[in-house]
Amino acid sequence: MASVYPEIGVWYRDLEGRLLCITAVDDDDQSIEVQYFAGEIEEFDLEVWRQSLMIETAPPKDLSGSFDDLEGDERGDPDKVFCPEEWGGALRMLEKAS
Repeated sequence: MASVYPEIGVWYRDLEGRLLCITAVDDDDQSIEVQYFAGEIEEFDLEVWRQSLMIETAPPKDLSGSFDDLEGDERGDPDKVFCPEEWGGALRMLEKAS
């Protein structure tokens, strides 16, 4: 059982073999939020978390799980530096609107 208090950034494997990472813990609400390796986000009641069987595990070496469904050209070139044409463009648009 996952009797250990969930810690943000720690990775676990559930009974179905899915990897998940704790992304938020809300003590007031008694809930935790996790993100699965494939990208889905789910919220658990802290009591449900304590009763579930989760195995703490090392983080995956390749964190591209949530991008698996993207085609190669949709991911962009990781070696290319992103530089917008005009750095203040969005700010100027907001200033014009006010």
